[in-house]
Amino acid sequence: MSRTGVILAGGMGTRLAKLPVDEFSSSPPTPKPWAMLGEKTLLQHAYDRLAPQVDEVVFSVSQSFKEPTLLGCKVIRDIKVNLLETDATSRRPDRKAGGPLVAIASVLQYVHEQGEAEGRTGQNEIITVPVDMPFLPRDLVAQLAQASRAPAQPCYAFCDGRDYPTCAIWPVALAPQLVDWVAVQNMRAIYKALRRLGAVKVNFDKTQSDAFLNINSPQDLENAKNLMATGFGVIQSLSP
Repeated sequence: MSRTGVILAGGMGTRLAKLPVDEFSSSPPTPKPWAMLGEKTLLQHAYDRLAPQVDEVVFSVSQSFKEPTLLGCKVIRDIKVNLLETDATSRRPDRKAGGPLVAIASVLQYVHEQGEAEGRTGQNEIITVPVDMPFLPRDLVAQLAQASRAPAQPCYAFCDGRDYPTCAIWPVALAPQLVDWVAVQNMRAIYKALRRLGAVKVNFDKTQSDAFLNINSPQDLENAKNLMATGFGVIQSLSP
């Protein structure tokens, strides 16, 4: 079994736009990954959490992202799809984006094509995590992988009454199906895709709820800093 870890780093991060960013970044179009938490960017936190749990790490980014690598890892740009406008009443009415389902389908397609090109077969999987969850469990992949499921069934995390659909395992065999859904059928709802695929919900103990802290606002970032001040979730940076 080969597992590719995928850090979903293509979000706009609008609500974090005014936060300090790494002065050495190249002004990327996705500001949230460069928001600082302690001495590291959220990007580095995500890598440090995921890398020890998988065979390789790649970053999922928007089509407009220019750099070929992040932290020495390959970046996978979203496939071309019809970008959907948000509703006029949205906080971000001008935003156009593919969303996480497009990102997942894009990486699945990449890994699927790589496997075919290299003549590799087997039940390969990708494990997705969002860039804005810096404290994810160090055994996230192990817990997800223990779920009883069919070879083509994805699974995702559930903790303390909340679903975390982007913390998930997706079999690479799903690549053609998901690419069709997002590129041809214009599907964007990740929950809809999970329901259609009969995804398994994996329950994490509620004592791990802080590990799923999602940083979407300055207050969330402050909460994360307070957690770190207690020693929670502190690990050394890893080199790719």
